[in-house]
Amino acid sequence: MSENPVFMEKMVPSFELDLKELPPIPRVEVDEISENCSDSQNSVNDIQETFVNKRRNLSNYSISRSEIRKSYQSTSTCLSESALDLEKLASQVDRYGFLEEDQTSPNTSSLEKEVERALKWKGMVLSKTIGVSNLRLYSFKESRKLVRRTYKGVPDCWRGEYWYFLSTRKISMKTERKLTSDYQVLSSLESTDETQIDLDIPRTLQDNIMFKQRYGLGQRMLFTVLTSFSNYDKEVGYCQGMASVASTLIAYISEEKSFVALSCLFEHYSLREMFLPGFPKLMETFHVQAKLMKKHTPKLLQYLNTLDIQLSFFAARWYLTLFSSGVVPHRTTLRIWDIFLLHGLDMLICVSVALLKYHEVSLLKMGFEEIMTFLNRKIPVNNDDFFIIDIVKPLYERRSTLRIISRARDEYKRINTPS
Repeated sequence: MSENPVFMEKMVPSFELDLKELPPIPRVEVDEISENCSDSQNSVNDIQETFVNKRRNLSNYSISRSEIRKSYQSTSTCLSESALDLEKLASQVDRYGFLEEDQTSPNTSSLEKEVERALKWKGMVLSKTIGVSNLRLYSFKESRKLVRRTYKGVPDCWRGEYWYFLSTRKISMKTERKLTSDYQVLSSLESTDETQIDLDIPRTLQDNIMFKQRYGLGQRMLFTVLTSFSNYDKEVGYCQGMASVASTLIAYISEEKSFVALSCLFEHYSLREMFLPGFPKLMETFHVQAKLMKKHTPKLLQYLNTLDIQLSFFAARWYLTLFSSGVVPHRTTLRIWDIFLLHGLDMLICVSVALLKYHEVSLLKMGFEEIMTFLNRKIPVNNDDFFIIDIVKPLYERRSTLRIISRARDEYKRINTPS
């Protein structure tokens, strides 16, 4: 049965980052590297300054910051469009809270398997610790068994604790307590990014029951986490894409934990460099991805270059939202987050190459507009186990992959470092 284009458009949240804000993306040809892939430092600085000014220049937005904050702090809620009968909607959503996702209920066999896997994960808990912050409750023994089971997918009942454990494992309890203390202060302060945050929140997970109610609990938590982070790291501030990342965390862990985890993602998973004005890490990541494609999908890379389709045309949304915001089905997004939080940015690059490999045969038959439409809407993944275990995992674990990624990063830095 053919899918209704209008319905498909409704399924994908709006992501309107203006790619003109990004520096030119170097093309990596199949046979040679373009020598014109570097910009002068002055040009990069100009782009960064323009970006900072542009993303905070919302003079046409009539609502003041004080009015925005008052709306989110109000105990009463304003419902978007029409009054929402949340109790009625609760019976119409899938297991992840989405109204327009696959609403097929899991069968008895699947539920029994989920319970069995959850008990196995309980057996991998190394300790239960309740610190002063009362946040880090569980730790897990890092082992081959943990890695193997992570690739198979984390049971949903353990996902929140496991994600928090992975994202905070590089910080001390002292740092965690400080972040928690900072959050208590930052959450009460106004942010210069509140206007843009308020514009983006209604477009974030808009088909999820937790975030659908305007100024409801989910949107209030998201607003507080995002404004607090924009005050915590003023150089980064707020940029579109961050709302999708934060909302995915909030769906599984508390508001306070989400702020701590978000801060750790920016500090230890290269997200800070990804979101800094000029998107320096994003530029490098495109270069690395193209190098991996040259090795594993050379025909597709050559075809995209022939059509003059740059990775920035579609993959910026992939990286800046960590594959949330309707890039792939939500169940697939969760599986991607499981392995990304385990391994880091290199895994995310492998996921990008694997996703293109997964659809390579179809993409090679498409023209420019078809490819752009396909890669900028929700990309189907029919079998998560096959995609993650049989395509992503082998690609990530190849020795040549690590070597290509390392060399590509060194090469990009050498080319783009001012002489």
